[in-house]
Amino acid sequence: MKYNFNVNKIILIMAKKFKVNERVRVIATGEIGIVKGREILPVEGSKRVNIEYLVKVGNGFSNWKAFSKKELEPVRKEEEEARVYTKVYDVVDGYKITLYSKVYNHKDWFNDISFRYRELRIGYSIYNPDDEYNEQIGVKIARKRSRLSPFCRLTSDFNGEFNKETVEAIMDVKATYIKNHFDKFIQKQNK
Repeated sequence: MKYNFNVNKIILIMAKKFKVNERVRVIATGEIGIVKGREILPVEGSKRVNIEYLVKVGNGFSNWKAFSKKELEPVRKEEEEARVYTKVYDVVDGYKITLYSKVYNHKDWFNDISFRYRELRIGYSIYNPDDEYNEQIGVKIARKRSRLSPFCRLTSDFNGEFNKETVEAIMDVKATYIKNHFDKFIQKQNK
């Protein structure tokens, strides 16, 4: 008897399922939440089903949101304490700056000695007033920049560093820098 399926593909599909009370990250915004339930929705005119997960991403019932499994990713144990902060700042002539920062907890080895350190990465995006404003797109661009080419990257050996107040103060300083040197960050086209 021959089977017509790929075992690796089945393992990948099964790996994308999330359990209730599992920590997950919303891919678009980087928010970390907890799966509180799931719903199986049949696809009309097909034998297939879609699974939507109910995720609690903050305090209060208004922060319970539904996501498909393609919009979520699992949180690895090492990243569980990672913190994400986003802020939007107004600039001259209707421009807006979106800053995205994330604090990573790292564990490393050097000469058979393990040590931990924290890393803060900040990315930015600039909203042009000629375009339609969408905060999620700004966060997505700033998130990508924070991973690939961060505007600010700081590390600390002190485990208590980069708490919410410190990160927001650094973000405010970086936003002020962008506002004061705005011509270096945006290229105006002559018409």
